[in-house]
Amino acid sequence: MKTKDLKLGSGFTLIELLVVIGVIIILAGIVVVAINPGEMLSGARDNRRRADVEAIYTSLKNYVYENDFALPGCIEEAPQDAIYCDADLVPTYLSSIPKDPTCGDDVQSGYEVKKDSAGRMGVWAPCYEGDDPIIAGVWDFVLPSIDVNGDVLYIHPTDNHTGIIWGTHYIRTGATSNTDGKSNTATLVADTGGDHPAAELCDGLYTYGRNDWYLPAGEQLQDMGVYWQFDWMDKGDFEKRWEDYASGSYWSSREMDDEMGQLCDLHGSYLGFYYKDYTYPIRCVASDNP
Repeated sequence: MKTKDLKLGSGFTLIELLVVIGVIIILAGIVVVAINPGEMLSGARDNRRRADVEAIYTSLKNYVYENDFALPGCIEEAPQDAIYCDADLVPTYLSSIPKDPTCGDDVQSGYEVKKDSAGRMGVWAPCYEGDDPIIAGVWDFVLPSIDVNGDVLYIHPTDNHTGIIWGTHYIRTGATSNTDGKSNTATLVADTGGDHPAAELCDGLYTYGRNDWYLPAGEQLQDMGVYWQFDWMDKGDFEKRWEDYASGSYWSSREMDDEMGQLCDLHGSYLGFYYKDYTYPIRCVASDNP
């Protein structure tokens, strides 16, 4: 029995048409991944935040210039929402108080204002989505922190890496403290026998006005987990920005032997260890103590 190819439209067989549709779907997927629309949208929102923050800050400066350098009544040393500046700024210096694209609503703008101890004003967007904070003027960040026996440990509000290796196998560095991540990190950064990406990332970090970040030691990670679980942590300016710890383990800066680095599960504050070339997340910390 003779058969004929099923034709559609202008001469394509059904199989050919399905192949073409499949190729188009694949190409469309590649384009979507390459463009990353989620990242583009968050970038657009951050661009709007930068414009809003600058507009608020400019209006505050204009108020000061035209009022014998007196600060608006809404500016205090404790941060508060910019909506409280409405009476001082609108409509003379600003048509309306801008609203953050995700955090702003009818009762809050989502932007914060304050002054430092020297009277210098600042505005910032606590709901920013990129890597760099969005500020105008002077903003002395109050970082998330825990106070352990008088030793204040400042904690980065988000994970600094979601999966990074501890370092090179079969290298002994001497970074063996279970309590002093700062000295461990200094030892690892100074070591020339291998690579130590986790510690080096924290050591090279400059953000929120600090450049003294380091990879915490095991007991410091345990304290971070306990204080977080019991809600004893002071999140400072970062209530809206704080990122809870991921499930699973984080690298500490302690070396167990030439193959293993130390780990801590921040949800249970359990210490463990694993091969240095395996990837785990890290959360950098800083402290004022030498």
